Amino acid sequence: MENSLKNKKQPRKEPEKINTMVGKLLSRWKKQVEQNEIILNKVWKKVVATPLVDHTQPLQIKGRKLWVLVESASWMNELTFSKEQIKIQVQQRLAEYNIIIDEVIFKLGKD
Repeated sequence: MENSLKNKKQPRKEPEKINTMVGKLLSRWKKQVEQNEIILNKVWKKVVATPLVDHTQPLQIKGRKLWVLVESASWMNELTFSKEQIKIQVQQRLAEYNIIIDEVIFKLGKD
């Protein structure tokens, strides 16, 4: 009787289609990107002083570089003086999320 149970064929599981797999991966990646944006905005608001936060927006982390949009040249000048301090504070706060940055890059422009 034991042999008869072993000999029963299990139904074959169909292989997953490539477009289904890609769709799942893209969905997971999109959720991760959205989560990182939320984390980045939260951290940015804690690190940057109130007047600066109103005139800047963290855009993305690409590689290990944090890109920040700055409203005007005068605000960019202000940020330049505290760039290293901002980088250190952002690094410390992002470390708890396993996100690493080595450089902060300010980009002039508006949303």
